[in-house]
Amino acid sequence: MKIAYFYDKNGRYTSYDVIADDVPVPEDATLKAPYENGVGLFNPVWNGEKWVGLNFDKKPNSESKLAANLTKQIMQLQLANQQQQETAAMLTKQLMALQLKGANA
Repeated sequence: MKIAYFYDKNGRYTSYDVIADDVPVPEDATLKAPYENGVGLFNPVWNGEKWVGLNFDKKPNSESKLAANLTKQIMQLQLANQQQQETAAMLTKQLMALQLKGANA
């Protein structure tokens, strides 16, 4: 599994999705995460090679840093939620198979 980060026609980040390793990356996505130095970028834009967002060389104020960190945390929580949903679906399928097997015994 890998994470694809999607952007709109202007390169603005829109969402992410977990895709299988054998699935090609869609044209409107990249595997590069919208982070800079381990911190999520504020309003990231894909320029064809990398994500561009808040310029950390200009010493952002504490609100900008907070927004960037919260964006990163949100993305991490979204990924964890996606993984939990996939695990729940797999366990439900296994449970149904066991129940079916028990009913046929």
